[in-house]
Parts: sequence; structure tokens; C-alpha cells
Amino acid sequence: MILGNGDDLDWVDWCWSYTESAKMSDGSFYKGYLNRFGKRTGTGIWRSPITIFGAYDPQNIKSMFHWTEYEGVWKNDLPNGYGVLRSCCGDGTKRLDYEGVWVDGNQQERQ
Repeated sequence: MILGNGDDLDWVDWCWSYTESAKMSDGSFYKGYLNRFGKRTGTGIWRSPITIFGAYDPQNIKSMFHWTEYEGVWKNDLPNGYGVLRSCCGDGTKRLDYEGVWVDGNQQERQ
């Protein structure tokens, strides 16, 4: 289940009592269901750590911030089921990298 299109996602409003927020050991951030062992399960959103690259432009410094975002179903701490992978930029642009079915963290071929 995907909640909205991701553009209007407000982390504060989306925080329900049965979801958790977690900063992962690799610096990424996850918001969604965690099982009793702290593993991602059910639906959730994962964001990679922000990287900074690109030509310095003091008028548009936000365009230098980049991250990857996965929104979808998790099982055994991996994407499993329907999900969307996007590349995001601090200036608000998002590029769809993959939308479809995942099995054990791998994208499945479209038929």
C-alpha cells in the first residue's frame, strides 16, 4: 500500500501510534512498521543518508542535496511486494527509478 504519491507526505502527520521511526546503523532513516526484533516489516518508507554533490550555486544550494527513497512493502528487513524507488533532490525534484514488485530486495522484471 502506497500512501499518496509521496510529494505531499508529511512525516509528522503520518506518524501513527503503531509505526516507528528508526535511524539505521548506515545513517539511513526508516518510518513504518518494525517487528519485535527491530526489522522492517509491513509498509514503510526508507530514505538513504543525504549526499552532497554538484556544482556550487549559492542561489540554489538545495540542488546539491540528494538521497534515495523507497516506499512500499517490507518483509525480513528487505523490500518485498509492491514498492516505489525514487531519486530525490533537495530542490523538490524526484525521479522515478522503479515501480513494481520486489522479492528479497530485488526488482522483478516487468512482464
